[in-house]
Amino acid sequence: MASKKLARRLEALRQALMSGHSGGVDVSSHSVGKDRELFINLILSNIISVPFRTGTGEIIDADDHISAQCDIVVEYANTLSFPNIYPSSARLYLAESVCAVIEVKSNLSSQWREVVDSATKLSKLERECGPIFDINPPPSKIPLFAVAYTGWQNSSTAREKLVAANEQGTVISGVLQIEPSFFLSAIEHKGMLVEHKTYEGVGGIYGFLLQIESLTSDMVATKPLFARYIE
Repeated sequence: MASKKLARRLEALRQALMSGHSGGVDVSSHSVGKDRELFINLILSNIISVPFRTGTGEIIDADDHISAQCDIVVEYANTLSFPNIYPSSARLYLAESVCAVIEVKSNLSSQWREVVDSATKLSKLERECGPIFDINPPPSKIPLFAVAYTGWQNSSTAREKLVAANEQGTVISGVLQIEPSFFLSAIEHKGMLVEHKTYEGVGGIYGFLLQIESLTSDMVATKPLFARYIE
């Protein structure tokens, strides 16, 4: 039986996200940063346990392919990333260090093209996760998740967009929309993205967190070959 206590807590978090977003829509020049900061502070930093670090910046692979500027980067523990000379500045990440990328949008419907463009650039990066000691290695491509406060009126439309993008070779691993609330995932299996689960209502945030939690454990079984970046 589903936990009613957990459902109430998830709904409270969802309402808090929407309240914070609604309070910032009249300051459009800062809304993207505020929405990102709100999601990090309320969801990622408070729920996903340390030592995983979140930040923002660009990602490179050993052949110097580079991503677009990423809203949120979740790093694996015990890996490497490089700050600029300024405190709290955007970082330069190595592809093997990245657990997931999260793009935060105000409206998923009107900004879907931006998500696809970011995912397309990210998909060009290659990474070698090194020796694998487990049956669940990290995905060969860096997972990208789209998070939006508003957007489509139902999950079926979002699913059509997600499937269509991934059929073109873009790697979008999941979509979380806060209002109306749902989460869709497309996990990698034997090098291919396959449709997985749809979580509706208060389960949307929880489904997203389950996906991130699963990804954070993947690096335990591998040793990335970071020496490739200078050899």
